[in-house]
Amino acid sequence: MEKAKTAARIIFGLIWVVFGVNFFLHFIPQPPPPEQAMNFLSGLMANPLFFPLMKVAEIACGVMLLANLAAPLALVILAPITLNIFLYHVVLDPAGAGLAVVMIAIHVFLGYAYFNSFKPLFRKF
Repeated sequence: MEKAKTAARIIFGLIWVVFGVNFFLHFIPQPPPPEQAMNFLSGLMANPLFFPLMKVAEIACGVMLLANLAAPLALVILAPITLNIFLYHVVLDPAGAGLAVVMIAIHVFLGYAYFNSFKPLFRKF
């Protein structure tokens, strides 16, 4: 289990770092999204700080996962982003759904692998 957790953490961290840096350097060409998806993205792009700040957070969390530094915290921060990427691709742009499904699967696996770190979140007060 420990080797699988380490491998998943490194792969997940690399995904976040690579795609986060790609936002700034554009080294992976992105096909144009369908019209519905572009309408959604245009709304997000209306705020000029949204994507840069999100991508910096993705890169920082990816580095945290790669360095095994506060990995559970990185997973908590990335959870809503992962879910939104998954839902975006399933609903608006199914062409990219493959990677989104892989990301959800890795995130769920890592959540299970680090579950002891998350137990306090589920305590009754």
